[in-house]
Amino acid sequence: MQSCTRSAIPMPFYPLILRSGAILTKKEHAVFVLLAYGYDCPAIAEQLCMSSGTVETHRQHIYHKGNFSKRRDVLLEAVYLGIMTREYHELLMMSYNA
Repeated sequence: MQSCTRSAIPMPFYPLILRSGAILTKKEHAVFVLLAYGYDCPAIAEQLCMSSGTVETHRQHIYHKGNFSKRRDVLLEAVYLGIMTREYHELLMMSYNA
């Protein structure tokens, strides 16, 4: 049996509608939030008790639905939607650029 943990990051209310007009499923929504907070696919898989392959599929759907090409696009969308503060976003971006 798979051992997993649950995320301490609160999930905003469902449904999540992206600026593109696309609506994320509940699982895509959860993956979106964790991606925005800097989790990689294996860590998201552990947090959500799903396989890394499933997380990668959700990630691909999210990128397609949101017309995203890179992680930074997800971060900016999360700030726009109020899921993440601009200050936290700036800290994450500094850590990516370090």
